Amino acid sequence: MKLIFKNRGIKIEFIISLILKFIMILTTIAVQMPFLSQTMNTLFGGERRAIVSSSEESCMYYESDYYTKAITLAEANKLNEEIVGEGVVLLKNDGDVLPIKGLRNVSAFGKSSINLVYGGSG
Repeated sequence: MKLIFKNRGIKIEFIISLILKFIMILTTIAVQMPFLSQTMNTLFGGERRAIVSSSEESCMYYESDYYTKAITLAEANKLNEEIVGEGVVLLKNDGDVLPIKGLRNVSAFGKSSINLVYGGSG
Protein backbone atom coordinates (compact mmCIF):
# COMPACT_ATOMS: atom_id res chain seq x y z
CA MET A 1 0.00 0.00 0.00
CA LYS A 2 2.89 2.34 0.66
CA LEU A 3 4.00 2.07 -2.97
CA ILE A 4 0.62 3.26 -4.28
CA PHE A 5 0.29 6.23 -1.95
CA LYS A 6 3.66 7.94 -2.04
CA ASN A 7 2.35 11.09 -0.40
CA ARG A 8 -0.56 12.01 1.82
CA GLY A 9 -2.35 14.10 -0.89
CA ILE A 10 -2.80 11.12 -3.20
CA LYS A 11 -4.18 9.02 -0.34
CA ILE A 12 -6.76 11.68 0.59
CA GLU A 13 -7.75 12.12 -3.08
CA PHE A 14 -8.22 8.35 -3.40
CA ILE A 15 -10.45 8.18 -0.30
CA ILE A 16 -12.57 11.13 -1.44
CA SER A 17 -13.03 9.57 -4.90
CA LEU A 18 -14.18 6.30 -3.29
CA ILE A 19 -16.71 8.15 -1.14
CA LEU A 20 -18.04 10.05 -4.16
CA LYS A 21 -18.35 6.84 -6.19
CA PHE A 22 -20.25 5.21 -3.35
CA ILE A 23 -22.64 8.19 -3.15
CA MET A 24 -23.19 8.08 -6.92
CA ILE A 25 -24.00 4.36 -6.80
CA LEU A 26 -26.47 4.88 -3.94
CA THR A 27 -28.26 7.74 -5.71
CA THR A 28 -28.48 5.70 -8.92
CA ILE A 29 -30.05 2.81 -7.04
CA ALA A 30 -32.44 5.13 -5.19
CA VAL A 31 -33.60 6.78 -8.42
CA GLN A 32 -34.07 3.45 -10.21
CA MET A 33 -35.77 1.63 -7.31
CA PRO A 34 -39.34 1.48 -8.78
CA PHE A 35 -37.97 0.25 -12.09
CA LEU A 36 -35.72 -2.31 -10.38
CA SER A 37 -38.49 -3.67 -8.18
CA GLN A 38 -40.75 -4.22 -11.19
CA THR A 39 -37.91 -5.87 -13.09
CA MET A 40 -37.16 -8.20 -10.17
CA ASN A 41 -40.85 -9.11 -9.89
CA THR A 42 -40.92 -9.99 -13.57
CA LEU A 43 -37.73 -12.05 -13.39
CA PHE A 44 -38.66 -14.01 -10.28
CA GLY A 45 -42.33 -14.58 -11.04
CA GLY A 46 -43.85 -11.96 -8.76
CA GLU A 47 -46.79 -9.66 -9.42
CA ARG A 48 -46.50 -8.02 -12.83
CA ARG A 49 -47.83 -4.54 -13.41
CA ALA A 50 -47.83 -2.14 -16.33
CA ILE A 51 -49.03 1.45 -16.25
CA VAL A 52 -52.21 1.87 -18.32
CA SER A 53 -53.09 5.47 -17.40
CA SER A 54 -50.43 8.05 -16.72
CA SER A 55 -52.47 10.60 -14.80
CA GLU A 56 -50.99 11.09 -11.35
CA GLU A 57 -54.34 11.21 -9.54
CA SER A 58 -55.64 7.89 -10.80
CA CYS A 59 -52.66 5.83 -11.79
CA MET A 60 -54.15 2.57 -13.05
CA TYR A 61 -52.06 -0.59 -13.29
CA TYR A 62 -52.56 -3.69 -15.37
CA GLU A 63 -52.42 -6.77 -13.20
CA SER A 64 -51.73 -10.18 -14.65
CA ASP A 65 -54.26 -13.01 -14.44
CA TYR A 66 -51.46 -15.36 -13.44
CA TYR A 67 -49.58 -15.19 -10.16
CA THR A 68 -46.51 -17.31 -10.81
CA LYS A 69 -44.04 -17.56 -13.63
CA ALA A 70 -44.68 -21.30 -14.04
CA ILE A 71 -48.43 -20.81 -14.55
CA THR A 72 -47.79 -17.96 -16.99
CA LEU A 73 -45.41 -20.12 -19.04
CA ALA A 74 -47.83 -23.06 -19.03
CA GLU A 75 -50.67 -20.85 -20.29
CA ALA A 76 -48.36 -19.28 -22.91
CA ASN A 77 -47.46 -22.78 -24.16
CA LYS A 78 -51.15 -23.70 -24.43
CA LEU A 79 -51.80 -20.53 -26.43
CA ASN A 80 -48.81 -21.25 -28.69
CA GLU A 81 -50.08 -24.77 -29.37
CA GLU A 82 -53.50 -23.35 -30.28
CA ILE A 83 -51.94 -20.80 -32.65
CA VAL A 84 -49.79 -23.48 -34.30
CA GLY A 85 -52.83 -25.73 -34.66
CA GLU A 86 -54.70 -22.98 -36.49
CA GLY A 87 -51.78 -22.12 -38.76
CA VAL A 88 -50.52 -25.54 -39.86
CA VAL A 89 -51.45 -26.57 -43.39
CA LEU A 90 -51.51 -30.25 -44.31
CA LEU A 91 -50.99 -31.29 -47.91
CA LYS A 92 -53.20 -33.97 -49.37
CA ASN A 93 -51.13 -36.37 -51.46
CA ASP A 94 -53.60 -37.12 -54.27
CA GLY A 95 -52.25 -39.57 -56.82
CA ASP A 96 -48.94 -40.06 -54.98
CA VAL A 97 -47.51 -36.80 -56.33
CA LEU A 98 -45.29 -36.31 -53.32
CA PRO A 99 -42.36 -36.70 -53.09
CA ILE A 100 -41.59 -35.24 -56.49
CA LYS A 101 -39.31 -37.64 -58.32
CA GLY A 102 -36.40 -36.43 -60.40
CA LEU A 103 -36.05 -33.06 -58.66
CA ARG A 104 -33.16 -32.30 -56.39
CA ASN A 105 -34.20 -28.84 -55.20
CA VAL A 106 -37.56 -27.21 -54.63
CA SER A 107 -37.97 -23.48 -54.06
CA ALA A 108 -40.81 -22.37 -51.82
CA PHE A 109 -41.77 -18.71 -52.02
CA GLY A 110 -43.78 -16.83 -49.43
CA LYS A 111 -45.07 -13.29 -49.05
CA SER A 112 -41.61 -12.05 -48.03
CA SER A 113 -40.30 -12.84 -51.50
CA ILE A 114 -42.59 -10.11 -52.90
CA ASN A 115 -42.83 -7.67 -49.97
CA LEU A 116 -39.23 -7.52 -48.83
CA VAL A 117 -38.54 -6.42 -45.27
CA TYR A 118 -35.22 -4.59 -45.15
CA GLY A 119 -35.21 -3.96 -41.39
CA GLY A 120 -35.35 -6.07 -38.30
CA SER A 121 -38.58 -7.41 -36.97
CA GLY A 122 -38.05 -6.90 -33.27
